[in-house]
Amino acid sequence: CFAKAMERFENARLFPLLTQGCVETCQRVWSAESPSTSGTASGRKEAMDRAFRKGTGLQIESLQSLEPGRWLSGKIIDEMLKISCDDADVNAMKCRPLSTSVFERICDGRTTQKEKKRLREDLSSTEYLLLPMHENGNHWTLAVINTKNHSLVHYESLERNTKPACRLKTLEKIASFMEKLLPATEGKWRKELLPCPQQPNSADCGVYVILNAIHFAAGLPMYYEVDAANYWRYRAVSQLISGSFKLH
Repeated sequence: CFAKAMERFENARLFPLLTQGCVETCQRVWSAESPSTSGTASGRKEAMDRAFRKGTGLQIESLQSLEPGRWLSGKIIDEMLKISCDDADVNAMKCRPLSTSVFERICDGRTTQKEKKRLREDLSSTEYLLLPMHENGNHWTLAVINTKNHSLVHYESLERNTKPACRLKTLEKIASFMEKLLPATEGKWRKELLPCPQQPNSADCGVYVILNAIHFAAGLPMYYEVDAANYWRYRAVSQLISGSFKLH
């Protein structure tokens, strides 16, 4: 894992070489150990929890989901999209991320009036909205909502397991919600399925959502090396601790 994470990538702005300190921090997080803490494993975990809450509000269990081979939590995706879109050097498209809970509420019809009001404000003030979607309770994908052209674009990193008709059905749910939210847009939403890099396993879908969102926000071609997911797991720990997109 270390060797793959240290590889260089085409775009140095997004994929600078990882520092040794970054990798060592990841190893401590994933083993729930702190260099300044001794004692029981639970004691070490509590110390790590306190340190991370100061910077991000995330507990160590959330950061541990970034360990290679594990599924990412919604909290990680929410925070990573926020950090990325808050960086003006990255967010050339001026995208705004929506919470991972938005799609869930669209599907089950539990969107509150307050949430609908906030979404209307987002739709009227931002051209591109990034919508991470947890589908069937076990797979992350990304939709991009273009509020100006009324288009919905879907990026699926596991195309071999998903039929185009199913993907379009998912976008239809979003379009239907948008039409109810903004009646003047009824019948105007176009749905597109666009290609993106494909994950080689079943665990990296959340990382691919982050990578796809960052590439879209940066206005870059939707391309990166297959090992980028492994690299980003290491980098995300550093970013979440510091609260900054820049590598520390």
